[in-house]
Amino acid sequence: MQEKPPSQEYATGNETGVTPRAVLIALIITPLNIYWIIQLEVVRYTHPTLIHPLSNVIFILFLLTALSFGLRRLAPTLGLNQGELLTIYVMQAIVSSLCSHDMMEILVTILGYPFRFATPENEWRDLFWTSLPNWLVVRDMRALIPYYEGNSSLYIVEHLRAWLVPAFWWISFILVLLFVMLCINTILRKQWAERERLTYPIIQLPLEMTQPGGRFFKNRLMWIGFAIAASISIINLLNSIYPSVPYIPVKRQSISHFFTDRPWNAMGGVRISFYPFAIGVSFLIPLDLLFSCWVFYWLYKMELVAGSVIGWRTASRFPYANEQAFGAYIGLLLFALWVGRSHLKQVLRHVLGWGASLDDSSEPMSYRKAFIGMLLGGIFLTVF
Repeated sequence: MQEKPPSQEYATGNETGVTPRAVLIALIITPLNIYWIIQLEVVRYTHPTLIHPLSNVIFILFLLTALSFGLRRLAPTLGLNQGELLTIYVMQAIVSSLCSHDMMEILVTILGYPFRFATPENEWRDLFWTSLPNWLVVRDMRALIPYYEGNSSLYIVEHLRAWLVPAFWWISFILVLLFVMLCINTILRKQWAERERLTYPIIQLPLEMTQPGGRFFKNRLMWIGFAIAASISIINLLNSIYPSVPYIPVKRQSISHFFTDRPWNAMGGVRISFYPFAIGVSFLIPLDLLFSCWVFYWLYKMELVAGSVIGWRTASRFPYANEQAFGAYIGLLLFALWVGRSHLKQVLRHVLGWGASLDDSSEPMSYRKAFIGMLLGGIFLTVF
């Protein structure tokens, strides 16, 4: 009997995920989710979107799962099925990634920054004002001063006019970027999910939470772990309000005082922590990858020590951590291309009509459309 690929392990029969009510619920939740992220990341400066799976989306999924369970007790058709819950989860995960600290939160705030904060001292007007395209930035000071200083509204004709053109082009860029990612996923899905049988650990938690029958929520070990993590957070919260409550040291603590002698002090800051959420996420990471994170962290520190011993620390930015990370990404890309070379050749022959026939009926779009979309979208992004 042929074994099902990991992507189908949790299939829910004929249940349809992308239903009108699932999309409608996701659209209703979206502005609330965005507002919540802004409050967390901009106002309170905590970042739920820096680590996957996104904690804010997991919480939303938990509430919807509990609500669906209650509604299903009243009438089986009222509750959301697993496919619908996962549709909402995916939509909110994408929205959260786009509006997060690493994307829209930064992009929007810098569109007018070079003009609002230009002074005679920093000479920004002479240095790069003429290099910034008018259709990508906001120059109108009548819109910028209220934007940065407040006591006004976006919904004024002059303000909307100033933001309309840059917003249109940046939204176009983001939509094309997402479409190109979809095209790439279409081409690679069969190779990664069915041939290499990658398990995608970060989706395991949502899959388990939405399992029919609530098996996940009946697991005693899960509730024990939840109780431990929640207790630590509650006790430390009380400590911040009432100092007499003992503090449980789980936050990052510096151990650099153990490395004060040369050349060990070249390692710089060394911190250790016991965040429950980080320990929990580590269980979703493959063991070899988790071990690699630990090994390469200390390898980087040893490079700093070696540079101090040899005298290379005087060189700018040694040991070039960003360049090493970029090299690692290139290495992973080449490895993925090499492992999937047979599938990619078949896709290319199918797209060009050179005799190779592939069944792409189960894909979001045909391989030919995905290839053309990736090519045209890549050209647009490059020209942009």
